[in-house]
Amino acid sequence: MIHFKKLKRLLLVAGLLSTPAIVNAEACKFKLKAESNKYSIEKASGDCDGYYLLNPKTYEIITTGAGILVNAASTPVLISNPKPGFYKNKNGSVETYIQCKNYGFCEIVTPTGDCTDANTGKLIKDSKKSNVVALCLGNFAPPPITETTQSKFATLPFATTTDSEKYLVKHKSGDNVFSFDKKANFYAVTHDTNSIVFDDSFTHTANAGDQAALVTDGKLIPRQNELCNIGDSSGRYYTCTAGICNSSEKTAKAGVF
Repeated sequence: MIHFKKLKRLLLVAGLLSTPAIVNAEACKFKLKAESNKYSIEKASGDCDGYYLLNPKTYEIITTGAGILVNAASTPVLISNPKPGFYKNKNGSVETYIQCKNYGFCEIVTPTGDCTDANTGKLIKDSKKSNVVALCLGNFAPPPITETTQSKFATLPFATTTDSEKYLVKHKSGDNVFSFDKKANFYAVTHDTNSIVFDDSFTHTANAGDQAALVTDGKLIPRQNELCNIGDSSGRYYTCTAGICNSSEKTAKAGVF
């Protein structure tokens, strides 16, 4: 359930504080209900599993533009503060996805070109991997920068199996999902079969042990695992607080790689 006060502002603007709204799709219907000053959304019929975007005025499912995110997995819920990131658009074209910025604004987007510096933090089609749709994480190659390392951009696709690993995406200023904290060098992200999102639950301090990142996919690994990935380490160590991450140069420690 979503608290009345959080949804009230949206509904006041949309003029929907009266009768419940029915949202129709080809194979799915949702029903918006008010109970004890709280609003919830329930599945009325059809196969609704996945993410949808609703028009804030009519509460119809939309395939273009901006709207309110709904997670219809098992018990459907309206998400007033979705995590920044990307979600598969269940009701849209296979070419469209839902992008949410800084816990609020969500819109339908289409993946851009390849992973480059300009596309860091954006959803792209990776031509090097059969045009798989993925988040462009950035370039984690250590110096010196060469023509070869300059082209090594890491990407993170939607997961095909359960994955509890943490990945990094570089902070990129401008019209970008991952630009909401000016003090951040990186953001911790996770992925599953339907989303690639910011992980604000992840904290890892230096006291918990050094962690490195892999050049190929931006995955965080413990320092002791670097030896097994010696040609793939970024050459830096990372600390994170509530998903906001920063890096420092690697320092030698006696008896430890």
